This record gives sequence, structure tokens and C-alpha cells, in this order.
Amino acid sequence: MIENYYLFSPPDNDTALKITHKNVTIRNVVIHHAANSRGIYFWDADGLTIENVEVIAYGVHESGPMPCPSRSPFNGYNCNNIFGYNSENLTIKNVRVEGGSKGISIQECEGAKLENVIAKNVRGPYPAG
Repeated sequence: MIENYYLFSPPDNDTALKITHKNVTIRNVVIHHAANSRGIYFWDADGLTIENVEVIAYGVHESGPMPCPSRSPFNGYNCNNIFGYNSENLTIKNVRVEGGSKGISIQECEGAKLENVIAKNVRGPYPAG
């Protein structure tokens, strides 16, 4: 369990928080990650719960955000606040994301439940945003 925590990820980190275990709960957490990186990244994390969490990309200015790297795994547009795949029974509840190229992106997550999600300034570029 990751609970009651503030995480600031420096601009040279690709990902603020990686989850690769089953039945993890992230609750009452605030994450600030650079706009050219990812906030939460998970895979093979069956039973993951993300609840009462804010994931905010910093470095998003009126003149434009820090560019998303063209190298893999970002490919110029995958600087997401939350990104995950191949995780059954995922729960995302009471979550606010801001400034990512995609707010929340989940793939191959059978039984996923999302409730009370707010996304602000989801910026792209295409095919994100």
C-alpha cells in the first residue's frame, strides 16, 4: 500500500511511480511529474486500486509544454498522467489528472472501473489529447 504520500519526480525521471505487483493500493497520494514524463505507469498489476489521487504534470506553460520525447516508450505523445495495461480488476476512483498528453490511458484491463475522474488540460499532441 502506498498511502498519504507526496511524490515529486525530477525532470530526468521517465516515470514517477511504477507498479508491477498485484493487489496494490495507492490512496491519498499527490504526484507531480515533468510534462515530458509519466506519472503512474503499471502493467501486470491485477487488483490495483488508485483512489483519492492527484497526478499533475509540471512544466506546462502558456508557450507550450516541455516536448514529449520521441524515443520509446513515449513516441512523441505518451507522456500520460496515468498509463497502464494488462491489469485485471483495476479501480480508479476520485482521481484528478492534469497536464499530461493523455490524462488516463488503460489498455487490456478487463473489469476496469473508473469513477469520479477529472482530467484538466489534456494536451496531446495527436493521437493523444
